[in-house]
Amino acid sequence: MDPPAPEDCATMADVRAGVDATDRALMALLDRRFGYMRAAARIKPSRTAPRSPMPRGAGCRRRRSASCGNGWSRRR
Repeated sequence: MDPPAPEDCATMADVRAGVDATDRALMALLDRRFGYMRAAARIKPSRTAPRSPMPRGAGCRRRRSASCGNGWSRRR
């Protein structure tokens, strides 16, 4: 059974269940992300090879844009 949404929590047990479920989901996502980093390390021809074909700073701008689209402000 999924925990209630934050706005539907009525008890501290509901909150704890939601936080625990979110932590489990975050850990699974981080594990997947690290898997991609391991793949990049395996694929790169050497440590001195360019990290990404993306212009410097473009990844940060892309992540910032995605976080703002999810309701996050730049000042948190």
